[in-house]
Amino acid sequence: MASPRAAMARVRRLAASAGGSVASQAVTALGSLVLQLVAVRFIGPVALGAFALLSAILVTATTVYTSWVGDSLNVLDRFDPALRSSLVASALFFATAGSAVGMALALVLRLTGPAGVALFAVLITLWLAQETFRRVLHARLEFGALLANDLTYVITTLVFLAGLRLITGRFDLDGILLAMCVGCLAALAVTLRRLPRQEYALVRPRLAGMRELSAFAAWRSAQSSLRPLALLVTRVAIDTFASRTVLAVVEAARLLMTPALTLISGAGGYLLPTFVRQRDAGISMRPP
Repeated sequence: MASPRAAMARVRRLAASAGGSVASQAVTALGSLVLQLVAVRFIGPVALGAFALLSAILVTATTVYTSWVGDSLNVLDRFDPALRSSLVASALFFATAGSAVGMALALVLRLTGPAGVALFAVLITLWLAQETFRRVLHARLEFGALLANDLTYVITTLVFLAGLRLITGRFDLDGILLAMCVGCLAALAVTLRRLPRQEYALVRPRLAGMRELSAFAAWRSAQSSLRPLALLVTRVAIDTFASRTVLAVVEAARLLMTPALTLISGAGGYLLPTFVRQRDAGISMRPP
């Protein structure tokens, strides 16, 4: 049996590692909260409702993408040539489909103008690219680098918005989308700089390993997508049958759940790659 001192040291290491994942989720949630407060303060509750719908579309696209591509990067061998080529093919497909569907929904629901719709399509592509390398950091258990990525995104986005406000004296929903695009670019640059080249070495997209990939990713993606898809449908129903202002009120109330959801999501982000490492090392998954 381990000594009390060794046990406490292990607990501290666990808290430090898991804490990085939870802190990363907390930063992301705080950034989203600040952006929503900025929206309701400077562009009104109707724009907040539109922003909530755009965010729901983005979250749904990210969940589908992350469940298929991101979780596969954690669980499967991302350096296997056949799997890697299938992952690249999947990433290109989901990024293209996500941007196209996002543009279509933004147009149908009249969430913003033509320039904003184009910005939203770019944002989805950049967000999914950034999410890919966030998941690589998860797989490498580099939660400090993950936290740096999320801090870079949040700080860059808010600083750009503040600069836009100072220079033009105003901004609108399109300005928020533009700021988020700039934040994604900055975070992506920081993460790529930290990762070894082998982690982002591209291969020709092929379907050679798609059967093995889909055996895990299809069920994972279907399971994980249910909740965000249900929330998106609910928001669209409120917007359609009530009003966008009512949607803004509901969205503000939902923010009360953010702390608990952040803790759960952060813990999950730590547990998945950690269990995979233990499985690959031959460590029993059943506690003594």
